[in-house]
Amino acid sequence: MTPKAPAFDEIEKFLKIDGWTEVAGSAGHATSHRVFEKVLECGQVLTTHISHSGSKSPGPNRFGEILREQLKITRRQFWEALDSGDAVDRPAPVEEQVPAPEAWQVPILLHQVGLSPDELHGMSPDEAQKVITAHWASPPDDS
Repeated sequence: MTPKAPAFDEIEKFLKIDGWTEVAGSAGHATSHRVFEKVLECGQVLTTHISHSGSKSPGPNRFGEILREQLKITRRQFWEALDSGDAVDRPAPVEEQVPAPEAWQVPILLHQVGLSPDELHGMSPDEAQKVITAHWASPPDDS
């Protein structure tokens, strides 16, 4: 299992392996994404979209959301399907979401507070807000 987010080309390869179909006309729209659907045995229709920029990747947190909310699989299942070429058995257990600061909090925590990316991992939005508030409430460092 790997923590990295795959390139959109790898996500498209997974979709083909897993039996997803591209929604007719989505490739020709004036958008930067192509839409795919998969109908599960229970009748549930899953929908996802991927960027036309195949070499680019979603961020790791965004990839986790795609797995949970759209593909309904775990990271391990995604990478195993790519490695084996076999479709994923569903229903699949969905990994629990790792808490993360809100997007607006990240640059403040990194550049104003001085935290490292590793220190942000697993920090909830509430924890991030407390750190930011404490930083803003403290007197400036005159060093």
